[in-house]
Amino acid sequence: MGGGGGGAGGGIFLAVNTITGAGSITADGGDGAGSGYTSGAGGGGRIAIYYTTYDFTGAMTAQGGSSNGADEGGAGTIYLKSSTETYGGLMMNNYGSSNRTTNVDYQYTFDWANVTNATINGTAIITIMNNLNILPGTLHLNNPVQGTSFVDVQSGAILTHAKNNETKSYTINITCTNLTIRGEGSINLTGKGYGGGTATLNGNGPGAGTGDEDDAGGGGGYGGAGGAGGNGGAGGASYDSITNPLELGSGGGGGNSAAPGGDGGGAVLINATGTINIIGNIATNGKDGSPGTSTDGGGGGAAGSIYLITNTITGSGNITAQGGNGGDDTINDGGGGAGGRISINYITNSFTGIITSTGGTGNTTGGNGTVFWCKTISGIFCPGLSDTVVLDTLFTPNSSTNVNRTIAFAWNKSFVKWNDTHTGSANFTITGLNASRTFYLYNNSVKFDTKKTDASGNLAVFNMTFASEHEVILSESPGSVCNSTSSCFILRASGSPVAVFDKWGALDIKGNIVQSSTDSPGANDFIVRNSTGAPVAWVDDTTGNITLLGAFSENNDVFCTPPEKSFIIVGNNSECVAYVNETGDLWIRSASKEKQLS
Repeated sequence: MGGGGGGAGGGIFLAVNTITGAGSITADGGDGAGSGYTSGAGGGGRIAIYYTTYDFTGAMTAQGGSSNGADEGGAGTIYLKSSTETYGGLMMNNYGSSNRTTNVDYQYTFDWANVTNATINGTAIITIMNNLNILPGTLHLNNPVQGTSFVDVQSGAILTHAKNNETKSYTINITCTNLTIRGEGSINLTGKGYGGGTATLNGNGPGAGTGDEDDAGGGGGYGGAGGAGGNGGAGGASYDSITNPLELGSGGGGGNSAAPGGDGGGAVLINATGTINIIGNIATNGKDGSPGTSTDGGGGGAAGSIYLITNTITGSGNITAQGGNGGDDTINDGGGGAGGRISINYITNSFTGIITSTGGTGNTTGGNGTVFWCKTISGIFCPGLSDTVVLDTLFTPNSSTNVNRTIAFAWNKSFVKWNDTHTGSANFTITGLNASRTFYLYNNSVKFDTKKTDASGNLAVFNMTFASEHEVILSESPGSVCNSTSSCFILRASGSPVAVFDKWGALDIKGNIVQSSTDSPGANDFIVRNSTGAPVAWVDDTTGNITLLGAFSENNDVFCTPPEKSFIIVGNNSECVAYVNETGDLWIRSASKEKQLS
């Protein structure tokens, strides 16, 4: 017989100077009643306590009720605010049940939060100023969280999001200063992506594996292509970005013998301005396809995405985005799910753990996924974004590729440099450069192309093929280029040198260096002009003096980062070694010697 549903917990509001005692404060939901067809339980209530002194040592709960066979109640909330706090803190714990929902539809701000065994759901951003502590148990966090100084995924805690199915509805999105996953703690999104197909039906998602009513299902695709099922469904295609992955893994196709396909993996984005410390695990693996009941298995689900942006990445844990295996049946196995996509953007890396994005096994193994490491410097964001300059990369094929990128120089509208290490080809598009200017493109110190930006400062797409590590430099047409066999000579009208820049940025001149000049150049002088055409530096054809409107700087043991519209001297490794800027300042990496040339 069916019974009545449980009532929800009520509200308790206390505003006190001191709260003390060892009793209990409860606002729990009632249990569902009945046997056979049981009834749903009531949700937890709300408790709020405003205080100056907190000495209470008793129990405080606002949990949902339980039900034997129907839905349990969602967690209620406990809000504590000291008179010294600005926003107060949030506690949530549903104890035995973490799957029932607590909706957060307003943009709340808290000083801290201690949460576990709950599902927090909504699109509103939750701001937590200090610590977000994920306590032992399971927390489904579907709302975006920002502003947190420290996210602590404690030992025994599992942070995840709700399961998706046909559409992308849930992901983890955290912006914080520091995040630590302690030993035995995890962010686990395995099987939380697009759903697998029920028996004989296609999976869900952009790379869904194909179901088959006669044979085995194909594996889901994402970072790679899904594997084909035995005599049956095709594997799904790869999709999304290697550099900025934000998608879910697709589900595998169902096989004909009541063999559902495996679910895909979920998606997590963590942007930590300080440190991400992974001692435990981050996993977004695909689920295995079902072996079915007789002859044909379901396809494995594809793994999902892990996107980490941080100053420092450290720890010794595991980061995995592995495809699910195809269902192992007596005749035809399902196809393996594809590996997922992992992107880690950092400035300092001391991570010693294991990273994997392999495809699952099956009739045909799923394609491996992608791992993108991007090392950058302050002021430039991976995969390539400064104040205005944007580097967009499309690796072809956009799957089964591991890439290490290093950005070691500051970028501006005249100069862009990075290193890529991988095997394959890529198309590059760069925007935000100086408009209507000619740029030289170098690949491992060899100039391979010359292109001109359009009126908006956009450079047309160009392709490069990589076999190992490649240094790519884009430089606005420099006045001189030094290579490995020669220096850059500035000649007088008679043909004899009056200034020589070597490939390391050292300068020998015939005369002297004159700074902060108010003079004007002669008709035969070598002149450097600014973008308006006005002379800002020149080498005197007769005396060999270098005259500057600005200042001179030498012995600079730092990277050469010429400002926009500078006159640039490029050394044998295609790096800037000297420049004259728009105001007539001369910068050289090494030393100068006056009166050296006859």
